[in-house]
Amino acid sequence: MLKSFRMFESQEDWDAQTADTQEKLKQNSGFSDLAAFGAKLLFDRITERPEAYAEFGVYWFAVKDVMARHGYHFGDTMDEEMLAEYRGKTDVHTLIAAEKFKEFYRENYFENTTHFTLEQDGREWVLNDPEMAARV
Repeated sequence: MLKSFRMFESQEDWDAQTADTQEKLKQNSGFSDLAAFGAKLLFDRITERPEAYAEFGVYWFAVKDVMARHGYHFGDTMDEEMLAEYRGKTDVHTLIAAEKFKEFYRENYFENTTHFTLEQDGREWVLNDPEMAARV
C-alpha cells in the first residue's frame, strides 16, 4: 500500500469529514446524494478547464472512475494501481479526499504539474492521461 498523499490521519477522520460535508450539502442545497452532485460538479469544472484534471494528481484516476460511474466520461485511460490505491471506501470518500488533495496541490505545486514523488524511496510517478492531455 502506498503511503504517499494520504489526506487523512485515520479512517475515522475521513469518515467524519465525509459525513460533515454530506450534511452541509443537504442543509445548503437540499441535495442528499453528494457523490452524484460532486461527479457532475467536477465534470462541469474539468470540461470548462481541462487542465484542472492535473490538480487531482494521484487521485485523478479514482475521480475519473467516480465520474464515469455517474455517467460523465473523459475517456478509457486508467491507471489501475492509482485507482486501487486512492479510491475511498465510497465514492463520496473518494471525492472528499481528492478535493483535499486538490487544495494541497494548489498550495505546493506549480500549475499543471504532473510529476509526483511517492513513498520515502523517492519513486517518481507521472500522471499520464493522453485523453485529458489532448483536451488541454
